[in-house]
Amino acid sequence: MIESRAARLAAFSAVVLWGVSFVATKAAVQEVSPVTLIFSRFALGVVFLFLLLRLRRQPVVPPRDAWLMLALIGFVGIFVHQM
Repeated sequence: MIESRAARLAAFSAVVLWGVSFVATKAAVQEVSPVTLIFSRFALGVVFLFLLLRLRRQPVVPPRDAWLMLALIGFVGIFVHQM
């Protein structure tokens, strides 16, 4: 029951943050350039993921044999998103 409650709270939090991000982005673009905003979001995400991996004691760099697949996934994800 507790795990279910935690999962529901996490899902609800994700939905709220997703919804708020559109309003926050619209307000932020009025103050800074879109390129600055995108760079800031990317940098914040990198720092957050780095800290998360360190806290979980997981390697920061994926194994070398996964690089090709990750590059392919990244290329397809960005290309398809832009279509």
